Amino acid sequence: MRFRPEQYDAVAKRIVTNNPNMLVPWFLMASYAYYEKDDPFLTDSFYDKMCLMLIKQWDQIEHRHKTFIDRDALGAGSAYHIDWSQLPTIIKDAADHLTAKYHSLATIGTPAPTTLDDLLGDVAEPETIDDLLGGSVKIDDLL
Repeated sequence: MRFRPEQYDAVAKRIVTNNPNMLVPWFLMASYAYYEKDDPFLTDSFYDKMCLMLIKQWDQIEHRHKTFIDRDALGAGSAYHIDWSQLPTIIKDAADHLTAKYHSLATIGTPAPTTLDDLLGDVAEPETIDDLLGGSVKIDDLL
């Protein structure tokens, strides 16, 4: 399920309000999704608000990726100046995660499960094929 942009706006607003330094990655992720992926996840109005917030708080904001943002372009609500090939992979990957499908709002931006424990969560690992397919062979017997 993909969420409505207004729902992503609410998540981003909460994060950047609590920590204005997070305006930088959220602006870059949203810009990358919009300009490069043609898959925006924020509303235009919230994107514009982020631009204004960045302008107002520019001198106080500290973030290692701030150099990718042109302060003058923020006034136009634009990120056309960004060389997407130079954008750090972490920003691109995060934008990819934000444009993915999620099961609930609480899981937006969380890493995809990579291990059986991540996939199962609190569920016990199956001990028999019966647990998985209805047979009665022990998994250990197959190994």
